[in-house]
Amino acid sequence: MRSRLISVSLLLLLTVFSTSGTTQETGRIFCILVDDIRFLRSDVESAGRLLAVLRDEVLTDGDMVGVVSTGPSAVAADLRDARDRANLNEAIRRVVNGPSLLGGAVSERTTDAAQLRYHAHVALATVADVVRGLGQIRNRQKYVLVLTSGATSAASLEAVLGAQGATTLAGGAATPSIGQVGAAHLLRALSEIASAAKQGNVTIRAIDPKDPASADLLRGLK
Repeated sequence: MRSRLISVSLLLLLTVFSTSGTTQETGRIFCILVDDIRFLRSDVESAGRLLAVLRDEVLTDGDMVGVVSTGPSAVAADLRDARDRANLNEAIRRVVNGPSLLGGAVSERTTDAAQLRYHAHVALATVADVVRGLGQIRNRQKYVLVLTSGATSAASLEAVLGAQGATTLAGGAATPSIGQVGAAHLLRALSEIASAAKQGNVTIRAIDPKDPASADLLRGLK
């Protein structure tokens, strides 16, 4: 699964790179990461509504938007002019239909600590890839919006904090398997994200789809 996710995010980044030489520099760039590898069905529905708010109320002429996901929706919508709604509409459709596309979002949250740590690793590594790619673009406002479940993110954090043995097991593997992910991997990924965002002048927002305040947070970006 990890190699597939890397290839998906790199597809998005290659398109990001191709925009860096364009003459249009007034619009903003939005990369949306839908962390549906950790979604419950209610998260899926809420994420669809938030993406519609972004499409209908936030994006303006000159903006560019792309979407990548970590889970069953398998979205890899490359960066397009915000006026081209077809790409974003298809991404929204895939996110909403993700559970039926590949067997579905789980009906209840997993409690397996190793699985939770692995899901957190996938999400953070994908965010790091996207942020590094955006850092190559100059003279544009750049946003990475991470739609992630607050409940499962909290559970993942609890699993990381309790991963004393896993930290030793993790070693230095660049792409660990599920059983190998420890706190060291996740802390390293967080450090890489913070460094890349600072160097590339990229703004990151983590958004819980089920938080009632999330829609207003998005509208505040208009």
